[in-house]
Amino acid sequence: MPPGWRPSSSIASTESRITSRMSTTEVAPETKGANLLRRNSDDVGWEYGVLVDANNKDKVKCKLCDKVMQGGIYRLKQHVAHEGKNATKCKARTPKALEAKEKCKKN
Repeated sequence: MPPGWRPSSSIASTESRITSRMSTTEVAPETKGANLLRRNSDDVGWEYGVLVDANNKDKVKCKLCDKVMQGGIYRLKQHVAHEGKNATKCKARTPKALEAKEKCKKN
């Protein structure tokens, strides 16, 4: 690309809209009293996981078994649904965990 090249304004505005939708938000403190982070998304996986670090968007913690994993919400949903080769199975066996498993399988 030539020096000083910049994307057109339509591309830049699209990038800003995407960035604003995928920002992080602080969620009210839960039982442990720590501020937990999540992506600003309506994905079903965020019911069962939180971001560990706002600077690393791929590091997610399972709310059901407290396992921390790399790979984002996609990997978390594999973990909860007990599907895929790249994720360990969630060890939680509560009724809520079984419901989460079914929801993540459908999604």
